[in-house]
Amino acid sequence: MSRKLVKGLSVPVFVIVALVVISFLTPVWFPDYDVVVNYLKDEEGRLIAAPPFSPSEMAPLGSDRLGRNFFLLLLVGAKYTIFAALFIAFLRIVFGFIFAIVYTFVPSIVRRYVKGLGESFQYVPLAIVAFAMLIPLESSFQPGFLPSGEYFVIQLCVIAI
Repeated sequence: MSRKLVKGLSVPVFVIVALVVISFLTPVWFPDYDVVVNYLKDEEGRLIAAPPFSPSEMAPLGSDRLGRNFFLLLLVGAKYTIFAALFIAFLRIVFGFIFAIVYTFVPSIVRRYVKGLGESFQYVPLAIVAFAMLIPLESSFQPGFLPSGEYFVIQLCVIAI
């Protein structure tokens, strides 16, 4: 690898690794990061504010409706977002490889139509296609029908396609 490539990738990779490490260490450093805070009181015990707290009342980003520190919740949840993105990228590579092998051995008439379909997707935003594919999946996510973990894995696979 060239020095220019290593130098260009070092900062982004460091930031991602640092976010993952901090995301795992935040519950250790702040064990009560998800404690619900009903009210903020001053030193004398007088009521100052009720949730959601503004950034001036609960630094640095304020709180959610339950009074939990939004910054700590974002830090703890960063690992899920990063690992989901890496998993989706891995699935896209796997599905692309399988599609390339199949595409290599199809007849030329089928290849022509698939090529035209693929070129048309260059002009359609991928997010619109992903949301259209996920609409039927939304109806299956009802209490007791499909566990949320399985639902999440199915969503990741659909997005990866």
